Amino acid sequence: LAIRNNSQLNVNDEWGYYLDVYTIQDSNYYPLRDIVCIMNGWNVTLGLEYNQAANRIDITSGGVYEILGTELYANSSKSTATAKQSSIQLYVDGNRVTCSAYEINGSTYFKLRDLADPIGFDVQYNSATGQVAIYPHNNGFKLLDFMNETYGMDLKPTDAPKNTTPQFDTTTKGLDIKTALNQATLN
Repeated sequence: LAIRNNSQLNVNDEWGYYLDVYTIQDSNYYPLRDIVCIMNGWNVTLGLEYNQAANRIDITSGGVYEILGTELYANSSKSTATAKQSSIQLYVDGNRVTCSAYEINGSTYFKLRDLADPIGFDVQYNSATGQVAIYPHNNGFKLLDFMNETYGMDLKPTDAPKNTTPQFDTTTKGLDIKTALNQATLN
């Protein structure tokens, strides 16, 4: 059984994402496509290919990520979900990654710590606040600076959605982060 976790994933202390995150046996599991999409939005270019016949997912540095349109949404309103341990194999740049994965609602979920080193980010957990944060290895790229320059905005860190209603409000000044990522050149 997977228990839905409404905590926010903070990136670079700049932006918060509410995703469908589930707790299984005291560990949080995140949708892989959401993490890869976030990394692309933070200037870490990754491609993702799913090979159903081989039961394999390949992530490639410098690859092209095809946005499906389901990323970065907290879609579930249920407090629990059925989780089935997945036998899928994960490869990053041709190297097999040893990790734990679950199938939940038709998507594959992984622990952030299993993905951190292979994909290129650091993970921190603040036990006092329950806040999870990742810090992409992206040569100092700052999303707010990018959005301000690209879209002529004047966003400040206080404008980022940090305490919003998880499923419904991820907007800032009329442009939501998903739209911004879809419009941005990701690779």
